[in-house]
Amino acid sequence: MNGSMAWAGVVVGLGVLAAPEVASAETPPSVTIAQATRGGSGCPQAIVPAALTGDYERLLVVDGQLEAEAGPGVPLSKGRVFCQLAIELEHTPGWSYAVSSVTGHRGRLDLDDDITAVLSVERYFTGDKGAAQRFEQKFQGPSGGEFYRREGADDIGPWSPCNASRALNIHTSVRVSKRENPQGSGSIMLTPFWGVQVFKLHWRKC
Repeated sequence: MNGSMAWAGVVVGLGVLAAPEVASAETPPSVTIAQATRGGSGCPQAIVPAALTGDYERLLVVDGQLEAEAGPGVPLSKGRVFCQLAIELEHTPGWSYAVSSVTGHRGRLDLDDDITAVLSVERYFTGDKGAAQRFEQKFQGPSGGEFYRREGADDIGPWSPCNASRALNIHTSVRVSKRENPQGSGSIMLTPFWGVQVFKLHWRKC
């Protein structure tokens, strides 16, 4: 199965799970994705495929792996990498929205003794970084194998401004530190389910 077919299958499958197809009274009558882009030290600058489910309660965005590593011979620039998604939604005026993570964060660790790795996620609207929603998870070596972390049930937000149209930024970073074990090595890799991030859209009237 090629990439476009796989993406189409994910959209259709999750769209069915999020039925009904017609927006409910708790969502705006019209929502579209104006643009979705990403870029950073851990991902190329590009427009990325994104889709909404028919009830405007799920946002799906294609995402790739993100990996940081540290150790003898590894450039310092590999120790911390990030990728930032910027999503612009157009919707019926008089509504505000926020997102929360549905799929959570999955990946793989390989950490020597006293090597640490940190996963950080920050969500904010352009021009209002002070209201950012933050999630952080620290891992301590020795540790290896796959991991999965969900965000808390209250990790929603921030809310979009009612009087302006601004991009939602989702800044994800991973880093590895060998400060406590200079001769050690380690790595952390994020591997999104199906190569897609899924977000719950929360709506409220202004």
